[in-house]
Amino acid sequence: DVLGSRGLGDVYKDSNYTSASLSRNQTLLLTAKVSSGKKATWKSQKKSVATVNSRGKVTAIKRGTTKIRASIDGVTKECTITVL
Repeated sequence: DVLGSRGLGDVYKDSNYTSASLSRNQTLLLTAKVSSGKKATWKSQKKSVATVNSRGKVTAIKRGTTKIRASIDGVTKECTITVL
């Protein structure tokens, strides 16, 4: 699940979002959570469009679309990011 609340300059997405639109340099915090408490492994399909750090913070780089994937225990969920 993707959890959080809205903050100034950053966007925090609520549970079960599968897509988001960001402006360049805007950030998005995605949080993957499972009952085991294990941390997700985060990856960006196109790092030239948006990057993601080890804590799920997505940073929009340039116009385009990419998928951000979170994997825990062999299960992968993704969020499509469109940078405007």
